[in-house]
Amino acid sequence: MMAALAGLLRIEGGHVWLDGKDVTAAGTAERRALGMRHIPEDRMGTGLCLQASIAENLIVAEEDRAPFTSRWGSVRWSAVREHAARLIHDFNIVAPGPTTWAGGLSGGNLQKVVVARELSGNLRCLLLSHPTRGVDIAASEFIYRRLLEARRQGIAILLVSADLDEIFLLSDRIAVMFGGRLVGEFRPDEVSPEILGLSMTGAGSKTEGNP
Repeated sequence: MMAALAGLLRIEGGHVWLDGKDVTAAGTAERRALGMRHIPEDRMGTGLCLQASIAENLIVAEEDRAPFTSRWGSVRWSAVREHAARLIHDFNIVAPGPTTWAGGLSGGNLQKVVVARELSGNLRCLLLSHPTRGVDIAASEFIYRRLLEARRQGIAILLVSADLDEIFLLSDRIAVMFGGRLVGEFRPDEVSPEILGLSMTGAGSKTEGNP
């Protein structure tokens, strides 16, 4: 579902709207230009190029735009490295520097690279799947703080997760899908983890948690 919303897969039914605009037929580049960002579940296979540097990964899909491209169309590597150094500092990415090979980073730092890239720039809507899966506690807490900050700034966030603690911490509204169908909708303050867990197995009804 998230890949389809991000424009990576063709949608066979329904529409995708972003800030009042129908972007169903739009490609990933157009959706990004409109402010849609995507943090995929598979950070190593989809979110990053492990054979590239941190700096290169931080400008994926942005490398042909100012300030990273000169008027003649060549990449301005000084601007790329400066941008990467700032994000490495701001997102507490543990690495020697912007030119460090991404494949040598820990799982937590790899995820921070993805989060840093997707939270920077023109962000209006964030799609993210299992953002802290396989990530250590310190990195998870850092990522949560940045996501909560984005939420406070009014960024629309659509989260897919199987971690109940994560869901309750980050969500304003919770929708449960099972077997490709919506089986429950809740607010965090009106549903217990037990009821939500049952709903995630398909056992809960759509009205549970909504007295």
